[in-house]
Amino acid sequence: MIADLAAALDPVLAESVDAWGTPGTPSPPPSLIKDLHASMQAHEPWFAPLVVYLLESKCSKWASSTVRQLLPVLRQAWIAQGQPINMTEMILSGDRLSDKHRAVTRRIGQAIDRSVMAGQAPRAHREIARLFLPEQYLESFGWRNFNDLPYSIVRLLISRSHSTADHVCPDYRELAVWLHGLQDRWLATTCASIAAAMLGEQRSDGSERYTPTTIKKTANGVLSLLRASRDERHPLGTSSVSTWLNAYMAGDYGGPPQKASRVQQARWYDIAAQAQIRLITAHPQLAKQLSPWILPPLDSTLDSAHIAAARREQQERRERQIQAFMPHVLPLHLVVESRALVFRSLHECYTQEKLHFEKGGRVPRPYAVPLPDGSATLRFRLVTVATLNQEARQQGILDRIPGRIKDRSLLADQILTEYLGAWDADGNALSLPFFVPLHEAWYDETARKALTLTGHRASDFERWGSAAPLGSLRTQCQAYAQQSRAAGRTPKVLLDMDVLCAGVAYGALYILAALEAGLRIHELQQFRVDAGYSDVVEKRFKFTVYPKGRKRSRSAPVPHDFPPELSPYVMEAMRLHEQLWPGWSTTMPERGAVLGLTEGEYLFSKDKCGMTQHALLSFARHVSLGVPIVMADGEYLVQAGHMYRYMCGRIRDQLGDSIDEIQQAFGHQTSAMTRIYLGSKVSRMATFLKPQRSLTLWEALQVNLPEDI
Repeated sequence: MIADLAAALDPVLAESVDAWGTPGTPSPPPSLIKDLHASMQAHEPWFAPLVVYLLESKCSKWASSTVRQLLPVLRQAWIAQGQPINMTEMILSGDRLSDKHRAVTRRIGQAIDRSVMAGQAPRAHREIARLFLPEQYLESFGWRNFNDLPYSIVRLLISRSHSTADHVCPDYRELAVWLHGLQDRWLATTCASIAAAMLGEQRSDGSERYTPTTIKKTANGVLSLLRASRDERHPLGTSSVSTWLNAYMAGDYGGPPQKASRVQQARWYDIAAQAQIRLITAHPQLAKQLSPWILPPLDSTLDSAHIAAARREQQERRERQIQAFMPHVLPLHLVVESRALVFRSLHECYTQEKLHFEKGGRVPRPYAVPLPDGSATLRFRLVTVATLNQEARQQGILDRIPGRIKDRSLLADQILTEYLGAWDADGNALSLPFFVPLHEAWYDETARKALTLTGHRASDFERWGSAAPLGSLRTQCQAYAQQSRAAGRTPKVLLDMDVLCAGVAYGALYILAALEAGLRIHELQQFRVDAGYSDVVEKRFKFTVYPKGRKRSRSAPVPHDFPPELSPYVMEAMRLHEQLWPGWSTTMPERGAVLGLTEGEYLFSKDKCGMTQHALLSFARHVSLGVPIVMADGEYLVQAGHMYRYMCGRIRDQLGDSIDEIQQAFGHQTSAMTRIYLGSKVSRMATFLKPQRSLTLWEALQVNLPEDI
């Protein structure tokens, strides 16, 4: 049967399918192979695409179950449409598929797209990926994703980005995905013409004038301005451009509330218009073809008063943020260090208890964890999903929301840790630790909104980066929470201790590395653990990175190291990574291709992909929950990577480091840039390195921290 399947497939697929059933080779269950064989004999056109999906998914149980569910759905649609020979002739839009099955076909389309790009599926299959993902950017189509744009612009995008029609140069992938996501055709075409004009431009010394990031920022800034212009009935085409832009900078035509943002958009407009002029000057034959999307050039210079006022506004706002942050730097440092220590202890105890739990037949196992300083004892319970389902039935809270909780065999044996509470040495119950409000925010919109008012972002609680259980396990926990609330009960605090501890470890390492070493977030993302890329010398982890300003100079990595005090935090992150994803998959950091990086074993990664900057910042904000930073106007400051770097500069300045030493540590090319980080002499006199009282570990875990720290 397997031989028949292999014989019916393209040679690219046949060899992999022929290996099904051999020891050590991931294979679908025999019943699914039988179903696929019947599909092949019936000449059903989705047979080969589903095989591609199974191979790309390594024939996982989830993928096999997905294919089995989808087969009758596709068969029904195929018969209803007259049994077309080619799958691309089928129509799957409208109500032909349920939302659930549409989500499944999207995953299959993405798998086919990846397989085609990797050369593991015939190129013709990309048309099937397009059938499943009609609106999405597909890697295997490259610049052909833009067939709805004028050919003259697409041709410029291809040639000036050093790409081919079927392949986008990795440097410009983010730009291509962003352009493809624009829904308004005129705006999309105008932004594409701006990008085409800026791509490939060189300075007199032969270096590139604009990086891919700058091109995207410029086009995005012009996009916002053009939308505001459309709201004003398109005055850019009917009046003086400079007059309109000056009025826009003054706030007469809406736009973002910050004057600095409006001014920057106006300057981006000027940059884009000048790039288009240079393109037309160099290639006059393009003038007529591109005329509908050429920006009207400025007829006079922008008002310098607006530019100066915007610069002052930006500097003043940044200084207000820094002044608000400064009193909280040492409390933040102390809290993060303490929480990292607590979670190291929690995970060590959890690992031991988990072994007893598994040896004892997975019977629910309560256990207690005294904090290292004796300030509190935290109690937990190890339990499986199957046991939680059984308890939910007994309590009468199962399926109050129909169809939400199911006894899935793939989840039944999964282990969760229930938090039961904390008590002091006298047996008195204590208040909630910071991870309980986080748990509530994972599954409750009201709780989530409450945290966004105190310095979190709503997206901090989505997907990876939230420290919540992953995948289907998270969906199951969300169902428990919803059903419990529907039954009038307080939801149980259910944690994946491996994931939560990893989130705390990564968040703590990021904050401490930024505060103590001034490392930028993209520099941390480049830390590799494989041989030859990092080393330990005198208890210091040393590695090389491409710093800001030289990201595009791919032959000039700069050495960096972690202070010795950070070595335990690096080791803990590595240990927990091994616990979650045994072995180190070769991955690429976020935007790694733009930096010219190669695939490797990166510390800040998860499973088979690099950890995003957003995920790292989410971990940082989670591990620092309870250290709210309030500005003078009552607004809560959202902790961001550059603020930690500013704090590092101020700390080093007050500790007596010279400007030259700080400049070298920060990698600045000029001392003028370093002085921006240090602020004025007056602001630098406001010392914040005052002695701090120590915290007990339990105090550090609380959301409402003592006022005197």
